[in-house]
Amino acid sequence: MKKIIKLLVCSSILLVLFGCGNSDTPPKEKIFVKDDELSDVYSNPDKFINKYIKLSGKIFNIETDEDDVYFQMWQNPSENDNNTFVRTSKEIFKDLKENDYIKLEGYIAGKIEGENMMGGTVSGPKIIADHLKKSSYKDVVSPTIKTIKVNQTKKSNANGVTVTLEKIELSDIETRVYLSIKNESPYLYNFYSFNSKILQNSKQFKEESNYDADYKEIESDIPKGVIEEGVIVFGKIKPSSLQFTCEGHSDNYELDSDEFAFDIDL
Repeated sequence: MKKIIKLLVCSSILLVLFGCGNSDTPPKEKIFVKDDELSDVYSNPDKFINKYIKLSGKIFNIETDEDDVYFQMWQNPSENDNNTFVRTSKEIFKDLKENDYIKLEGYIAGKIEGENMMGGTVSGPKIIADHLKKSSYKDVVSPTIKTIKVNQTKKSNANGVTVTLEKIELSDIETRVYLSIKNESPYLYNFYSFNSKILQNSKQFKEESNYDADYKEIESDIPKGVIEEGVIVFGKIKPSSLQFTCEGHSDNYELDSDEFAFDIDL
């Protein structure tokens, strides 16, 4: 049965939505929601009461009481969509915090609907989670659908710098290029990831910023003797042959700039 709760009765929003002193009894049997039923869970959670579900998403709006932790989660964080209300124990929640990406398992205890402090309606499935695991932006929002192992190394013609293209990961929304740059020259080396390109099927793709991800960026200044590693992000490409190019130059301006080109045949 749908619960509609006015938030004005209590100062703690999630505690009111879940119901003070409310306890949900776990189902005796673990029957999981099917993958193709996910949209139905968000349109009609009451239909799936006492069924288990596996979800991933991004945490926001955390509250606690004596025993439990209550939080909301965007199941589709790239669009701030599929609002999900979760209750779990403090022991299970452990060191998780606001904006963490997680994977959870729990059972559906109906639908929560109420008013936020701005007077708008908030609603979503109520999940009692018995398993939580910290995850990452990549695994939750942009999981790899194909990994291209490259392991090609190119050496500068001007000085002792090598660039290794280790692998390329393709997802439904982006492309991730993993590079390692080794500066064995006696000078500082300058590498700017925004000069990198992917060339494929008469198209060129330039670096795209992704401030939501926690990918390691490549530092632009690489001192002598240092190996710098990181990820360069591009838009979505096709799983077909391509060329990746990048540029760099020594702090010794008497030396020519370098261009490194990697041809990947698929």
